[in-house]
Amino acid sequence: MGTLTLRTAYYQDFTMISNAFLDDYMPRANGEFVKVYLMLLRICAGGGEPLTLGRLADLLNCTENDVIRAIRYWEKEKLLLLRTDEAGEVTDIMLTTPAVPAEAMESRPRISLNTEAIPADTDNSRSGRVSVERAAELCERSDIVEMRFIAEQYLGKLLTPTELQKLLYFYDDLHFSTDLIDYLIEYCVSNDHKSFRYIEKVAYNWYESGIRTVHDARSSINNYHKDYYEILKAFGIRSRNPVKSEITYMKKWLNTWHFSLDIIREACERTVLSAGKASFRYADSILNRWHDEGVTSPEDIARLDSDHEARARRDARSTERDSAKPGDFNNFAQRSYDYEALEDQLLKGSR
Repeated sequence: MGTLTLRTAYYQDFTMISNAFLDDYMPRANGEFVKVYLMLLRICAGGGEPLTLGRLADLLNCTENDVIRAIRYWEKEKLLLLRTDEAGEVTDIMLTTPAVPAEAMESRPRISLNTEAIPADTDNSRSGRVSVERAAELCERSDIVEMRFIAEQYLGKLLTPTELQKLLYFYDDLHFSTDLIDYLIEYCVSNDHKSFRYIEKVAYNWYESGIRTVHDARSSINNYHKDYYEILKAFGIRSRNPVKSEITYMKKWLNTWHFSLDIIREACERTVLSAGKASFRYADSILNRWHDEGVTSPEDIARLDSDHEARARRDARSTERDSAKPGDFNNFAQRSYDYEALEDQLLKGSR
């Protein structure tokens, strides 16, 4: 088995054991299982160094199968989150915070994944954060711990307290499920965006669009991608996917200028007729002009075309009048000359 990556929510330089574990989990667990759990805590407290199951078994003087059974036991108890490879072998272990029974909540200190004090915020409408008390409460839930673990896997780094606060805000205030938040991060990372500013922008866009489930998000993204192919089809392109520069143009047309597909198709068709080929830059110039003119429907385009034709007719009539008007040179009487006769007279005079 390869090297394991082991991480935990605890970031102290000592081995911390929760009272919840000592009071509620340890008494009913097998002694060998307790040894494995405590050693995992110890290794995490030492910096989360890489290890193998073989090395862990050697440290505890037991077999690898004993270690695997212990890990699976604590996974069922929800004290560990495991990640496996395609072969089913464990590659990542995340130690979670032991849950405190409801009857003991008042007498036991809360253990939170949030390691940084967060100032109170009186207006959470778009603050991107929840209260300190609510954050502490949410961070004790196993589904939130798992959400954080998955987010860190996608982003390839540990979340900062501020980033964790944003995820909690999506969950608690925007009412996104943990599955939807997982998909949100997966979607952003798959599009080469790991910035939390970008992730937050997409989250608000989904919220305003009424997206509340993974199914809603997938449907919206699929429809969005269908628009790309409709635009390519309007250019006469059917045999390839859009490239990055083309997607940049289409995002602007669809998301920034909010043009309908009918308007974009019209611009594409006019581009091919005028330029003789597909040109996103040429189509962008047409749509930019329409955006400046306040075009929102095909009727607006027809109105602009009509105004343009009327203006062209007026200019043509004005040009005709100007060309028919006599100039100063034409006011003189014109004379005609017989150049051959003049040449004969000059020759005779020279003789």
